[in-house]
Amino acid sequence: MPQDDRRARPISAILTELAARSDAGREVRLGSVAARIGSRGHGMAILILALPETIPAPVPGLSGILGVPLLLISLHLAAFGEGSHLPRRAARLRVPPRLLAVAARYGAPVLRRAERVTAPRLAPLVRRERMVGAVGAVWSLVLWLPIPFLNVPPATLLILLAWGLIQRDGLFILLALIGSVLLTGAIILAGGAVVEALSMWL
Repeated sequence: MPQDDRRARPISAILTELAARSDAGREVRLGSVAARIGSRGHGMAILILALPETIPAPVPGLSGILGVPLLLISLHLAAFGEGSHLPRRAARLRVPPRLLAVAARYGAPVLRRAERVTAPRLAPLVRRERMVGAVGAVWSLVLWLPIPFLNVPPATLLILLAWGLIQRDGLFILLALIGSVLLTGAIILAGGAVVEALSMWL
């Protein structure tokens, strides 16, 4: 694994630095964020965009705003893999200061703990970048849809996928795949229950 790809700077430190940069009034764009970790730019971009949806102080309406770039980045990853640059539209996206501040405050401590247990493993899963992108596209779409109370589970799965790519840790990707199966089953069961309840009411 190249040294500059993930071991040069911890992701938690980069996130904190970006928040400080934004607080100082300096513009932060998604392309420059992704460039900081080398070839795993898609994973970093997905992490930055999905992280605020899993924390206790979400920004109102954020999922609707960030759902499109999340979907775009995931589809680009599915089509071209991590060796390609971010799509131009996503790279030019200005990261809102509020998003970075919330992500750094609540997300960085969690990421620091995750960094202690992360190691390169399950390499065959890590190399399935296009599969990861396809799964990420599904949950990006779900996150973008205006479905009440359904932000945290898909955002969490997106973060697990992104973290596995960034850290080259297939265990996190495996957890995301298992979680995807479980969440899909839960959504199908919940949808069936709603349809049955509506049919009885009507």
